[in-house]
Formats: sequence, structure tokens, C-alpha cells
Amino acid sequence: MARRKSAYDREVNTRRTKAVIVDTREKKPWTFKQQTSKKLNVGDYTIQGGKTKVLIERKGSIYDLYATFRPKNRERFMRNMEQAVKKVDNVFLLLETSLAAVYRGVRENPVPPHVVIEHLLQLMEMGIRVLYTGGAKNSGRDFIDRILYRFGSM
Repeated sequence: MARRKSAYDREVNTRRTKAVIVDTREKKPWTFKQQTSKKLNVGDYTIQGGKTKVLIERKGSIYDLYATFRPKNRERFMRNMEQAVKKVDNVFLLLETSLAAVYRGVRENPVPPHVVIEHLLQLMEMGIRVLYTGGAKNSGRDFIDRILYRFGSM
């Protein structure tokens, strides 16, 4: 059975005037009705036009998240997120997984769960909003759309 569109969904589809910018390096990007691709210095999704008000860094799976915090990747990622907070009003880290999965960890990854949790807490201390979608199908895309609409039109 098809999901009935809410008043919010109808408003997003009819009132969005700015295109979503998707980073060209995003491996499996979500698509949007109004969209353009551009290399972003930090993050995966933002809104076109003027001063950047919102930026979303997406981790599409638990494996992607854990790979980010491997020693060879962690320093660059944390540095990029620090730069984002200095330049952008609203920075989000969208995790397409659950908090329970983060605590369980990834068997093949040498990074223990407590290290990942510690880095997520550091990101929160920087002012980055960490959101979990729970991994439900298309929930990440819906969340990105709503965040960009809400914070991109402020």
C-alpha cells in the first residue's frame, strides 16, 4: 500500500525553490526532484544559493561509519568536520544505521565500538547533530530532504 503524502511532503514538493547539491564523490547518492551535482569540500548534501546554512555528511551503512574512524581516515574526517562547523550554521551527520548497531560494532573492522562512540561524542561537542535513521529503507533520503528543506529555507 502506498504511503499517503503528508501536508509536509506536499509543502516540500511544491515550495522548494533551491536545488539540492549532491557531492560528486557520493558513492550511492540519494536523488531529489531538484538536484545538481558539485564537488563539495566537506559533506555530501547541501542547498544551492548564498551562504551555506545546512550541510549533511551521510554514512550509508555501519561499515561506512566504522571505515571513517579507522586510523588512516579519522584525522582527515575530524579536521573536515571542524572546518564545516566554522563555515556552516547547521551541520548534520546522518547515520543510516541504529545506535544499537554502532554499539555492536563490525567484526571485520579493527576499530572497537567504544572508539566510534567516543568520536561521535566529540562531533556532538563540536556542535554537529548526529542522527540515526535505524536503517529503514529510504528513511535516509526522507530525513535528508526534510533537513535540507527545514534548515535551508531559514
